[in-house]
Amino acid sequence: MKHLTAIRNPKSKIRNRPAFTMMELMMAIGIFAIGMGLIAGLFPAAVKEAESAVKDYEGPTICQNGLAIVKARLTHPLTIGNIATEIVDCSSLLGPCDLQYPSISPLVVTVPADQRRFEVGYLVLGMQWSGRNDYTLMLAAYEKRDPNNTVVTETLTVSSVNPNNDNPCPGYVHEDATEFTITGGTLPSGDRDKIVGSPAIDYRSDGSGRYAIISAVDGNTVYMERSIGEDAHGVMVIVEKNAGGAIQDGSPVTQMMMTRTALRDSSSGGGGGGGMPSQ
Repeated sequence: MKHLTAIRNPKSKIRNRPAFTMMELMMAIGIFAIGMGLIAGLFPAAVKEAESAVKDYEGPTICQNGLAIVKARLTHPLTIGNIATEIVDCSSLLGPCDLQYPSISPLVVTVPADQRRFEVGYLVLGMQWSGRNDYTLMLAAYEKRDPNNTVVTETLTVSSVNPNNDNPCPGYVHEDATEFTITGGTLPSGDRDKIVGSPAIDYRSDGSGRYAIISAVDGNTVYMERSIGEDAHGVMVIVEKNAGGAIQDGSPVTQMMMTRTALRDSSSGGGGGGGMPSQ
């Protein structure tokens, strides 16, 4: 019986490789560097996307929780005027802590547990329908990146004469319904850009509460990102970040929400009706 055996070349030697060659190391380092560069290039986009996702979730959450607090704390009758022309008084009706999220402490009080101030909150605007237990409520959630900064809010009624030569009316929106005209001198020229991001709201007596976010300012013209209806009359709710007395550019508003609802009756203690989103 024959057995097959491997033929060995006596001149060949098995090479033992204790390490990589210099060329192999250089190639590996080059590939690694290219890969790290590609990964690093994704970081800014990923961070921006993450911030956008947080805001998309944070704003609606603050508004929804704020609405729950408002309906739990406010009672009918509640005398408030036109939508957007009256900010619900936080100190007498809700309390400053209930305008924070989470609602643990007033905005200006340091939280002992972590020595931080709240960075987010909301403001409430509203309108009552003909004395009935029927209210339009609007909430604007805001975020301030520096927790030590304060938030300043005010309503600004812009004025112009409408194209039909009727009597001057506050905040008339042009026929294309996407722009306001600011009366000269209403805002100092250096402050015009600070209203970008704040809402412009139709405050007519019909209580529609239509709103749009201000996207740009050019001279005395305020442009909105969408129409709020032709012949609308509006005010701008200016929400600004204040850093040690210096107003920062841009608005910290992250979300707007409007609903029409009933409130608890102060005499009977009954519950309010459900919200009916309008926008």
